[in-house]
Amino acid sequence: RDWSSDVCSSDLNAVQEQLFAGQAMVQLLGLGMLVPLAEELMFRGLIYTRIRKRIPTGAAIFFSALLFALFHGNVIQMVFAFPLALILAWLYERSGWFACPLAFHMGANLTAVVLNLLS
Repeated sequence: RDWSSDVCSSDLNAVQEQLFAGQAMVQLLGLGMLVPLAEELMFRGLIYTRIRKRIPTGAAIFFSALLFALFHGNVIQMVFAFPLALILAWLYERSGWFACPLAFHMGANLTAVVLNLLS
């Protein structure tokens, strides 16, 4: 499947490009905080939790991470998103607390935003 021609992923990439082109505060709030919150609610709060009820923990972590990576829509982001999602699901499973993967995800995104702003 050619994910680059997928309407959803091209829309997602366009939104991301707009956020990265915005002012620093827009980037910090949007990409650094709001995007991770939305993704964590969807992928750990909803998808992982539902998958986890049906299959063993390790498989649930793997498949939810795979979905998270595919959701990002391009190969470069998938390469980074997959291991990040493995860590996020593991953190959620290990801690039982939604705030753990959320804080980690926000930290990762905020780091990327700051590095982008400094470059």
